[in-house]
Amino acid sequence: MIGAGVGLGFIAGPPTGGLFAKINLDFLKLVFPDLTFTVFPASALAATIIALINLLMILFWFRETFDQKDLLERKKFIRF
Repeated sequence: MIGAGVGLGFIAGPPTGGLFAKINLDFLKLVFPDLTFTVFPASALAATIIALINLLMILFWFRETFDQKDLLERKKFIRF
């Protein structure tokens, strides 16, 4: 399952980044006049939003697979 996700990322990532690189973010110079932009801020912003959505899905959608007893034993082992 993880391998499929990594494979999809390698296949879909570069074209998606290329599409977002065409977006012009010059309107942000009104808010941030001293910043200079290259062609990559839209791609970086899209990647950040996708990563944030992924994090929120993990936090709120998926449940913990360990039961509480195993978690407590692991925490005790880590503390020594």
